[in-house]
Amino acid sequence: AYDQCFNYFIKDQFQFNSSYNGMLKAVVGFISLLANTTICVWLMKHTDLKKTILYVLCLGGCFLLGVTFFTEMLPFIVMNLLFFAINAIYIPLLQDLCAQRSNSNNSDMVMGFYNAMKSLGMIAGALFAGFIYEINARLSFFFAALFFFLAMLLLLIYYQKSKAK
Repeated sequence: AYDQCFNYFIKDQFQFNSSYNGMLKAVVGFISLLANTTICVWLMKHTDLKKTILYVLCLGGCFLLGVTFFTEMLPFIVMNLLFFAINAIYIPLLQDLCAQRSNSNNSDMVMGFYNAMKSLGMIAGALFAGFIYEINARLSFFFAALFFFLAMLLLLIYYQKSKAK
């Protein structure tokens, strides 16, 4: 819902032309690269990923709520840049957690399932974003935040149940 809406939103709501959109995407690329090669690597080496990903998902949801409620261009862009940094962090963390749950016999199936679900989410998110943008241009950001909080809650429940076993 987020990815599909962002580019259209900044053109529609803030009248960004293609060159500004391209510059913003270049900045996002650098932020993502920096976050992935520094923060993400440090988190993977020095923290318990099961707990860390909960905080990362919560931060992502909080930044997306900021995106939803800030109407001025500068705070909106800053919140998006912060979210893009979180986005670059949570994906490798989630992939690592999936890989940890697999073994040599099923790792190909686990990662294949992960990629299939990611693709399904991208398709469903694009469809969902298209429908809700008609209702309100900011709704896809709100629902993306809601999905981050829901993912955090589901992971928390999963980890609590796995501890009980």
